[in-house]
Amino acid sequence: MYTFLLVVLCLYIFMRIMSRWIAPWLLRRYMQKMQERMNPGAAQQKTRKKGTTVNIPRKQKSTRTRTYTSAENVDFEEIEDND
Repeated sequence: MYTFLLVVLCLYIFMRIMSRWIAPWLLRRYMQKMQERMNPGAAQQKTRKKGTTVNIPRKQKSTRTRTYTSAENVDFEEIEDND
């Protein structure tokens, strides 16, 4: 009876380890192999990209604030409501 429980416990622990660590690793590896089969040129592109860097110069932000001195001044009239 104890050997049966020991075997069941060992199988349970083994399955937990398989589902936590080994199965995701195997699945990731399988997906990478399938991607290489479907798109063989992608592996070559990855190796080329490692050696190159792209530098995009950014425009300097203006610290000057806008002043609206040329805007029109609008005078509003008050309307009397005669009801």
